[in-house]
This record gives sequence, C-alpha cells and structure tokens, in this order.
Amino acid sequence: RLCNATLLPYVVEFNAEHSAEARDRMPRISRALSLPDERPYTLVRALRTMSMELGIPRTLKEMSGVQPADFGVLAELAVKDACMADNLYTPTKYEVVTVYENAWSGK
Repeated sequence: RLCNATLLPYVVEFNAEHSAEARDRMPRISRALSLPDERPYTLVRALRTMSMELGIPRTLKEMSGVQPADFGVLAELAVKDACMADNLYTPTKYEVVTVYENAWSGK
C-alpha cells in the first residue's frame, strides 16, 4: 500500500498526459483540495507535497524491496491486475515500466 501511495503522483501525471477524460476529471479533484488552480501539474505537485507531509517516500528508490530489475515483472502483473480496468487509460507494459522508472528516479 505504501508503494501505491508513492506511485500516486506519477500515475496521476501519466494519466494527465495520456487521457483527456482523466484531465477532464482533475479540476474537480483540484477544487475539492482547494488548490490555487486546476492544472494537472498543480494537482501532481500537491499530491507530492501531501506525501512528503505524511512521510510517504517520494521515490521507489527510497523503499526497501523495490529494484529496477523487478520493473518488468511488476509491470506485467500491473497490466493484468483487475484494478487496471478502472484506470481511464490502459497503459502498455512498457508504459508502466516507464512510470516505475520515473518513480524510481523522481522525475
């Protein structure tokens, strides 16, 4: 679960870049959080700030048990996970690996 919390800003950013429907929903989330504007980047920045305030690791590198060598297997499991059906954009395994790499490096 901590891994999901760490990944959240990266997944939101990915969805903003790949799904118009996700971008359309983000202003509602931004308003609910009383953010100063409704741009996706502002929401991602707010999620990162909240994570930091809650002591959630900012990157996968900060977590024990997660290594880049595992990203391929983890991505394969992620694209097969039933929860992926609820995502507004269905990423490829390669795209999931890219999200993991970004979450590892903090991009």
